[in-house]
Amino acid sequence: MGKKRLLFVDDEENILEGLRVMLRSIRKDWDISMTTSGQDALRLMEEEAPFDLVVSDMRMPGMHGTEFLREVKDRYPLTIRFGLSGETDSATMLKALSITHQFLQKPCEPKHLHALLARALVMREQLRNDDIQKLLMDLDSLPGVPKVCEEVLAEINSPDPSIGKIGEIIKQDPAVATKILQIVNSAYLGLRHEVSDIAHAVNLLGMRNVRDVVVMVGMFTVGEGSKMASELRLDDLWSHSMSVASFAKKIAESESPEPKVAHDAFTGGLLHEVGQVVLALQAPEAFSKALEIHRKDNIPLIEAEKRTIGVTHPEAGGFLLELWGLPDAVVEAITFHALPTACPDQAFPDVVLAAMDEEPEEPFSPLVAVHVANYLCEDDEGMHEDKRINLDTPYLNRLGLVEKVGDWWDICHRD
Repeated sequence: MGKKRLLFVDDEENILEGLRVMLRSIRKDWDISMTTSGQDALRLMEEEAPFDLVVSDMRMPGMHGTEFLREVKDRYPLTIRFGLSGETDSATMLKALSITHQFLQKPCEPKHLHALLARALVMREQLRNDDIQKLLMDLDSLPGVPKVCEEVLAEINSPDPSIGKIGEIIKQDPAVATKILQIVNSAYLGLRHEVSDIAHAVNLLGMRNVRDVVVMVGMFTVGEGSKMASELRLDDLWSHSMSVASFAKKIAESESPEPKVAHDAFTGGLLHEVGQVVLALQAPEAFSKALEIHRKDNIPLIEAEKRTIGVTHPEAGGFLLELWGLPDAVVEAITFHALPTACPDQAFPDVVLAAMDEEPEEPFSPLVAVHVANYLCEDDEGMHEDKRINLDTPYLNRLGLVEKVGDWWDICHRD
């Protein structure tokens, strides 16, 4: 990985001085700049080449961190955005989650921050390799964020976001509203009664979940209204994605006390096949051929896609959703759900090894949940007999989790 450019923004000089000390050992790998205000940071980004990653405090005088990072998102969409905050109020976190790839609470352990920075850069190095970018960018155009999603995001980022207004926005798109109700009435919330009111459904989901859900249903409704590979059965893909999301959430809840892990696992499961919609829309003939090979020769779809397109649907989905700014844990679960061994934490380059003296303390992640959930769902659908879906046993064994797969199957199939 070549030398990358990092920018730190914090109005407290002592914080920046601590960062200088912390990052002294890696300056040979990263070109690091620091500034004390969002205005100065934007001027620096305009005068110099775009930065690969920015880390900003969320509470600064003049230009607030959310305002600064939103400007970065609009002007430099390929720049990775990290937010740091000592605040814990829900409004600050909600706004930060909608514009950052990673949102971290202060104080943040230096080694932990260092590892996250390195990991984020390595993952994008894989997603943005020449082959993937050339193929996807040479196609007519990548799908844009659906209009309903843009309007929902605008409301979430407004000074006084309202669940009621978000519900009204979603109501204007019957297809999206219908799928939102399907999600709320699925096993996701475990409700004992059916929900039929979209405002109530949005309230139950919560604004933190609404964005990711709207991205999913927006992509599917784009596919339903477009000319795409006819062999792709969207209803089946939707049903499968819902099942994987439900299983992934149950697995995550059984392994981690952190609600965010279960949330990211559910979102990753819900979106893990969105790359199929991207390829079916952007390269319908080649994707149709891949589906034909997949079904005729009983091989994994990603292998058939490599033969006919050169890019797999997990790569396409991860590439698109990373551009849209979804959280890193979700993008990682989508990009590597079929083969977790390919994830950066399985093949750390020197810059990542320098950031971590030992293996992560917690081996479980949303990626684990989505990978195993996908395997278990395909097992229910009778796919394993023809070898289309493989469990990455070496990956799970390395993490010490392979023995838990049977327990997870039981958890997922409890009434």
